[in-house]
Formats: sequence, structure tokens, C-alpha cells
Amino acid sequence: GAVSRFKRTEFDVQIDSMRRGMACVVPFALLGMFTWEEIEREVCGERKMNIDLLKKMTKYENCFASDQHIKIFWEMLEDRFNEAERALWLKFVWGRSRLPVRAADFDMKFCIQTLRSAEESPNPDAFLPIAHTCFFSLQLPRYSSLDVMHKRVLWAITNCESIDADFAAGEIQGPSTAGDSDDEH
Repeated sequence: GAVSRFKRTEFDVQIDSMRRGMACVVPFALLGMFTWEEIEREVCGERKMNIDLLKKMTKYENCFASDQHIKIFWEMLEDRFNEAERALWLKFVWGRSRLPVRAADFDMKFCIQTLRSAEESPNPDAFLPIAHTCFFSLQLPRYSSLDVMHKRVLWAITNCESIDADFAAGEIQGPSTAGDSDDEH
């Protein structure tokens, strides 16, 4: 009856809009050639972060890939972070939660820089990393250890979610540095 006809067609307008939107990304005639998983992968990227691809798409400014804090950065991303934390980290540095599938799909390279203000401090461990999502860049202090870096970066990616700079970085109360030496295992 009328109720079942309504139920079958109640979302036709929305579905048609989605179909037209998808056709802007993938020609409609080709959609049937792909599974929904393949379309999701091409449009959204891989669910699992390809760190090797990210490394290939990284440039270094005022630091080198061989610097200790850069080596421990990659170790942290590979070994300390789970996929959910990697997605949070990517959102922190780029405003998105998934990497493109291929190098050709990157519109810019990831840029790692040493945080200059931390360079002038006797205690770089007291600083949080700074990200610039528009430029896909990360300013990273020369942390003294993997544990300190993990703690600071994890704090930043879980507590600094605003990408529109509604507040000054100096107003953020970061994790305490008191007793950090006791926390190392």
C-alpha cells in the first residue's frame, strides 16, 4: 500500500543527490565496476596509515632525517601509536584522518621542522609540538627521549583540536614537566 511505497521512496531525493555528488568524483558509468570498499579507498584513503609512503612524502626543514628527534618521531608513529592515534595525529597536522593512497595523490609534502623556540630553551621537553594544517607541517622540539615525545605529542593531538586558532598557543596549559624523570621506564 501507500505506506510501503512511501518507505521505498522516502529517501529518493537524498540518494539522487548522493549519486550526483559521487558522479563528480567517479563517473557514474564506472561506479558499477568497483566495490564500495574500493570506492571508499580511492575517495577517502586507506584506513591503515602507510607510514612508508608518508616518509617518502616528507621533507625536512632546519633538521635532517638522521637527527635523533626525527628518528624517535618515526619510531613513535610506527611503534607507539595505534591506528586511532595515527588518525588523530594526521588530523592534528593536516586536518584529515587518512593519507592519500598514492604519492601522486598528495597535493603537498609533509614538512617536519625543529621548533626554533624550543632550541633556545634549556628544557625543550617543556614544549608542545606545533602543527600548521594548511601547510601539512609539524614543528617538533628536540625531545630528550621517545617517552617524553610520545607523552607531549599524544597530549597535543588529544587536547589541541582547534584548527582555526581561536586561542593563542601560549594560553594552552600543557602536561606538567614535573616528575617526568620518574615516569620513564
